[in-house]
Amino acid sequence: MIKRSGKLAFAFFLCLLVLIIYCHDALNSLLRRPTIPVIPQLIWQVFLDPRGPPGDLKAARESWSTVNPDHELILVDQAGVSSQLDQYLKTRPHLQHVLDASIPFVLRADILRYLLLASYGGVYSDIDVTALKPISTWIPHEFKSGARLVIGIEYDQLDWDERWPKTVHSVQLCQWTIMAVPDHEVLWTATERAAYALLDLADKQGTDLSNLDLSDNQIVMSTTGPVVWTAVILEYLRKHFRADLQYRDLSNVTEPTLFHDVLILPINAFGTGQEHSGSVRDGSPDALVRHAWRGSWLVKDHS
Repeated sequence: MIKRSGKLAFAFFLCLLVLIIYCHDALNSLLRRPTIPVIPQLIWQVFLDPRGPPGDLKAARESWSTVNPDHELILVDQAGVSSQLDQYLKTRPHLQHVLDASIPFVLRADILRYLLLASYGGVYSDIDVTALKPISTWIPHEFKSGARLVIGIEYDQLDWDERWPKTVHSVQLCQWTIMAVPDHEVLWTATERAAYALLDLADKQGTDLSNLDLSDNQIVMSTTGPVVWTAVILEYLRKHFRADLQYRDLSNVTEPTLFHDVLILPINAFGTGQEHSGSVRDGSPDALVRHAWRGSWLVKDHS
């Protein structure tokens, strides 16, 4: 009887030891597992003209707080650039140099949208964009754990269309509204790419940043705007998703589609109301925001 009790006690001890080892390994594995980045509840807007945002855009700006009461809305003006980004610019003097130069507001605003999201994450949106649906609904449930960057189609040539005038890529991704986790590779790359594009342009023109010839607004699109933004995203997806990915592979997206960690939304999500790309002119049930296309980015308005 005593021998049997001893065997039972020994077996119990072994089971307990195995359980402790298993729990220890499981806990260590859990602790080593990388934390899933969270998209902060921040909404960024940038307006650098010292005259302040136009009064007729007040409703568009207020819509973000009304539709997203759980988010913080932050308007970054020229004075706010230093307070928000000083810690990041200290280690990136070339960015500080570009942002301090007397360049059109649009160029700085393009770089700042990438830099703010790279630094803090959240949602960036132009001040002439109206929020229609809560940000919490933008990412379908099945992609919640995988989406790190959320972008919408701005232009899609589609198979049957001729290329829309002054577009460069057959598919172009919009940057008037962007959603991202902080520190995403695409955002840092876009920030650097846009800054160096301006420095290279100044070098080619034999001048400094403050005297760039930007008479052709296509230069803005290609140096800091959606042309370079789209190219950076495609490069990222070729690196992390599929090496032979082409612009046409992003065409005709009819529902939210995850490419690696980049969630691409169909045209009507961010680009409803346009005259191309299969965009619904009014009342699309898929519309998350509505862009007014004020054209305030045009260089002639900020020279």
